[in-house]
Amino acid sequence: MTDPEPTLRGQELGEQLRRLRVAAGLTLADAGERIDASSSKLSRIECGKRCARVEDVAALLALYDVTGDRRARLLALARETDRRGWWQPYHPDHEERLRTLLKLEAEANGIVDFQATHVPDLLQTTEYARALLTESEMLTEREIRQLVTTRKRRRARLRGERSPTLLAITTEPALRYTVGGVPVQRRQLDHLLRMSTRRGVTLLVVPNSGRANVGWTGSFSMFARSRPPTVVFVDHLTSHLFLEDDSDVETYERAVDRLVDAALDTGESAAFIAQVAKELE
Repeated sequence: MTDPEPTLRGQELGEQLRRLRVAAGLTLADAGERIDASSSKLSRIECGKRCARVEDVAALLALYDVTGDRRARLLALARETDRRGWWQPYHPDHEERLRTLLKLEAEANGIVDFQATHVPDLLQTTEYARALLTESEMLTEREIRQLVTTRKRRRARLRGERSPTLLAITTEPALRYTVGGVPVQRRQLDHLLRMSTRRGVTLLVVPNSGRANVGWTGSFSMFARSRPPTVVFVDHLTSHLFLEDDSDVETYERAVDRLVDAALDTGESAAFIAQVAKELE
């Protein structure tokens, strides 16, 4: 019998169990012997290829001396590893809050990022990102520093040897908002023009046409990976939503097609950005 297709929850649980095992200084064979399981079974669990039984996870957590809230969270995750789609309320710890998103970006071979109200995250300058987060007036200075640092790390992904392809789609209003003031916005537009010439980056602008388009439903990102599933990410004010059900992904793929149809082509988009930048002089 083959294992079911992995879920995002199962992959996250497996990764955390792998980290705990390594931190405990145990091999797969060591851990398997201690809980009376084969090393191949534990390997499939750690790779997210097999739904872990709650009893096995509880035994592993006891072996790794995991207690308290962390144990409770991982056991709750183990009970839901077969479920697709994942609503994550914000975690107070910065790294914990963004871990799933960062992992998806690290594994992606193709990213689609549509942002209706601001420049896509992976194409933001540091000063623009800081101004955007500050002007929201919803974050502490510490949270802003952490998020700006994280976005710098995320942008570096586009410069690596195995960087993913990026289809970044933004809108005319996002280009015209003077985030951080005119000089900051102007430098951001110049940065967009430079990034639009980078190999693997496609930047499109949806202009104001006097008609609504699918973009009014909100911003989202998509991550295509060599291992399934493709995941859609939607960022809310107090939570993250990860969608992996085939029907959900197909709906967002159709939305991307509609946005591409509504957007200017790459040459026209670059010219439009240059024109908006000139108007800011």
